Amino acid sequence: MQRRMLGEDNPEVLKSLRSLGSTLEARKKLPEAEAAYREVLAGWRKREGSESPRALSALESVARVLIAQKKSGEAEQLLDEALTPGLVRQSSSAKLLTLSVKLKARRGQGRKLPPFTFPPAVLQ
Repeated sequence: MQRRMLGEDNPEVLKSLRSLGSTLEARKKLPEAEAAYREVLAGWRKREGSESPRALSALESVARVLIAQKKSGEAEQLLDEALTPGLVRQSSSAKLLTLSVKLKARRGQGRKLPPFTFPPAVLQ
């Protein structure tokens, strides 16, 4: 009802969805949490832009839930797409960069790791 009255990208709706996602994640209902977090991400991107602190926080939540579901490849792709050259230069990207590096390191466990490289968009 709140969505219909206020709109999909209303800050109060997005806060409620984030809270729902957090509750679902805590209860290990990961597919449902992922869906809620993706709605939050889409809403903040639409409302404030992809590089806003709220959108980045939502992106981190989506990536974290993907990893918990053993969808590391999907999480890594999501992070690589988000980590643009402009974003990487901002301190607000630190958590996303850390998560991306951890995923790349985990992928390489048990074998020699290639040198770390930033996504192609970062190097432009």
